[in-house]
Amino acid sequence: MKKLFSLLLLLTALFANNQFCQASGLDSLKVAYKISSEDSVRVIILNKLTDEMWRMGSYSKAEKCAQYAQKIARASNFKSGIAGALNNLGIINMIQGKYPEALEFFFHSLKISEELNNQHIIAKTLSNIGSVYWNKKDMKTALEYYYKSLKIYEDVKDKVGVSNSYNNIGVVFAENDEEPKALEYYNMALAIQEKLGSKKEAANTLNNIGNIYWNMDSLETALRYQFQALEMRELNDDKQGVAMSLVNIGGVYLDLKKYNEALLYFNKSKQFALEMGIPLIAKESEMLISNSYDLMGDVAKAFDHYKRYISYRDSIFNEENTKSIVRSEMKYEYSKREQEAKLKQEKKEALHQLEFQKQTLQRNALIAGFGLMFALAGVSFRSYRNKRKANNLLAIQNKEIITQKATIEGKNKDIMDSIKYAKRIQEAILPPSNLLKKILPEHFVLYKPKDIVSGDFYWISPLNNHKGIGMESFLLAAVDCTGHGVPGALMSIVGHNGLTRAVKENHFIKPSDILNYLNHSVHETLRQSYEESSVKDGMDIALVNINCKEHKLEFAGANNPLLIVRNGNIIEIKGDKQPIGSFTGDNLRPFKNNEVPIFKGDCIYIFTDGYVDQFGGPKGKKFKYTQLKELLLKINNESMPLQCNILNEKIEKWKGNLEQVDDICIIGVRIL
Repeated sequence: MKKLFSLLLLLTALFANNQFCQASGLDSLKVAYKISSEDSVRVIILNKLTDEMWRMGSYSKAEKCAQYAQKIARASNFKSGIAGALNNLGIINMIQGKYPEALEFFFHSLKISEELNNQHIIAKTLSNIGSVYWNKKDMKTALEYYYKSLKIYEDVKDKVGVSNSYNNIGVVFAENDEEPKALEYYNMALAIQEKLGSKKEAANTLNNIGNIYWNMDSLETALRYQFQALEMRELNDDKQGVAMSLVNIGGVYLDLKKYNEALLYFNKSKQFALEMGIPLIAKESEMLISNSYDLMGDVAKAFDHYKRYISYRDSIFNEENTKSIVRSEMKYEYSKREQEAKLKQEKKEALHQLEFQKQTLQRNALIAGFGLMFALAGVSFRSYRNKRKANNLLAIQNKEIITQKATIEGKNKDIMDSIKYAKRIQEAILPPSNLLKKILPEHFVLYKPKDIVSGDFYWISPLNNHKGIGMESFLLAAVDCTGHGVPGALMSIVGHNGLTRAVKENHFIKPSDILNYLNHSVHETLRQSYEESSVKDGMDIALVNINCKEHKLEFAGANNPLLIVRNGNIIEIKGDKQPIGSFTGDNLRPFKNNEVPIFKGDCIYIFTDGYVDQFGGPKGKKFKYTQLKELLLKINNESMPLQCNILNEKIEKWKGNLEQVDDICIIGVRIL
């Protein structure tokens, strides 16, 4: 049913934007445009027209309208109108997946809005930029822009903008499987919407809350919220909302295995969609009805409704594409006939010319003969001269190409030699395998750089002499530096040196003290400051001090957590929500030190985010923390080398043919 959940998000987006814009509003705007004479008023109307057009799915018309609005606004130096047109162009490109172009329009609009000090447009544009990064699955950057937008809306006391920002932030947390955080922001948005009497927006938020509980498998709670959303949408006469609520409720009943109730609501949604002329919802309702009968064991009815689903699908294709096909065929036929007529005319002219030449030759045979001889001689001479020039030019060009090729190959070799040398340097700072085996008899390290060199590294430092097998106390870290490849490798050298100095020179052993020292060290090395530096590089880290003698563990983390599997249960200790590096000043907070007891047989895991952020699987989505924790619970009784193999095979299968998105580092240790 998670598949259905994703489908509903898609359908909601489609029908919120495309199907139910009021044609009367569009007509009124067109009339207003015709009777307006002032350029600024016409630009405002054109921007509103653009907004209506893209919401109806007429992206080509909307783009032309926005470009015309921008042209008039620039001619009259109406900067607010220019910013509005650029914002619309950004939205149109974002909807069509043209993210670089969308960002270019949004940032241009933002610059103009800041010059005008128009806080409302600034906040709106920041929110739109956040949505581009959300679509690009860069949730961290999306959240940054949503928070910036929220801050401005709060400053100007725009409660509608604040509620929209809360909803956007909630969507990011939902995408990151942080359901409690998502619910917190959805509920804050709902409180504002109810206070303002924004019933349609409140219904949408109730729907979002219901979907969160549905995703958490709290099905009864999900059902309660979906019914509230349905009731409010019916009161608001929100037809597309009603249609989607009926599908949502049917989906929850399907997960509850209440198949008759599910069928009731799927049939209602289908009937509602047919009455309103929405074949897309009717099509998906038929598919869900087919799935319901299949789960009930009624194969005949399941097959019958599946055939209806195919019929709807084909009819939708025909409606959307028949006109285009006919136009293409007519264009082809016209072109074909035009070409045939052209060939006939050319043939006629050629015959006429041939007859004329024949008569001329008969009258002037002798003169033509001599003329032809001289002409051929001239042509031959010119041909020879041109050929010689061409050969000389070709020889020069070939020589230049060979020289350039040799130069490029030489530079590429130099670059690759430098990268390989950087790899050897990076490998030299990683703990040797014999040291790891000496300190950690039962361990594994899954280390998979994205490129030749890596932005991830692991680090270990014994704190006393060993007695027998293993060390009594040691420090262990998994570190994720900004970027990957050569930039990440350079940061890894900075991080490794900082960790080593913290222990060897300053004698820190408490993880929080080490991270605080490393934080200041990175700032000093990169000369970062909150106000003036453009260098915002840093690292995320999970650092543990394992004391086997005293049976305790100390942990501090910069964004990254620690996992302990004990007796079939998993214990998660979260790191601080701040990286090493990035900023100094008021934003710098000391890291928290966590101390927990450890027992024989405990499995301890630290890791970077490359594993959980890998895209793949049947839907091309992230692997995510939840799935990693389930996998570690399942395999923790296996030997450490076997655990490493299982983790590697799992992520390779998940990735499939997709590209590895980041460096991967997971370390597992069993307490003996």
